[in-house]
Amino acid sequence: MTRRAEAEAMLARYGGETFCGGGSFRAVVCPAGSRGEGTAAGPRYDYFGPAAHKPPVGGTVISGGESYTVCRCETVRLGGEELYVRAVLAPAAPPPDGGAALERNGRTFARAYSCSAEAAQGAEAVVPFGEGAPAQIAEGAVAWKLTLTGVRAESDADLFATDEFRVTAAGPGGKTAYTGCRWTGVESAEGGAYTVCALAAGREAVPGG
Repeated sequence: MTRRAEAEAMLARYGGETFCGGGSFRAVVCPAGSRGEGTAAGPRYDYFGPAAHKPPVGGTVISGGESYTVCRCETVRLGGEELYVRAVLAPAAPPPDGGAALERNGRTFARAYSCSAEAAQGAEAVVPFGEGAPAQIAEGAVAWKLTLTGVRAESDADLFATDEFRVTAAGPGGKTAYTGCRWTGVESAEGGAYTVCALAAGREAVPGG
């Protein structure tokens, strides 16, 4: 096993699910501790991740249900081989728009620090009989992949209920509602926050949002 493979195995074993640049992988994020990174500018966190994923300075890293901004980033090498990525993170500034609300039956049962959405279409290639190449791409249903970070449930709410719910997220252009949502994955984190991945059947602008 190469040194890089050993580093990746350690991260896979001890790291938590992390999101950056549209991909997910396992990385370690922890308080900087005694390295003096916690200054008047605020607390800092150490990041150790796979060499294949290099968070850009100024970019966002989501791990453990929390969002961070990349302050510094470098690739650690040994003998010319890239072993892993080391970075310094700062907690992302609270969103000025108020994040997102998760609603079920007209009642807010949880709130999220942030919500990112990606459109996905279930399009399929149509290959005529006997042909080796598709003649066209057939239209498919459109769904929205949501990643909700910093999710905290209301005191009596069941975050793991399988019923449909609605997500109302605020953004620069106003509020957007994602309807017919069902969660596909929930990851717990320290401090009572969660990262929730969900699929939404529809999207609509909220009047007056």
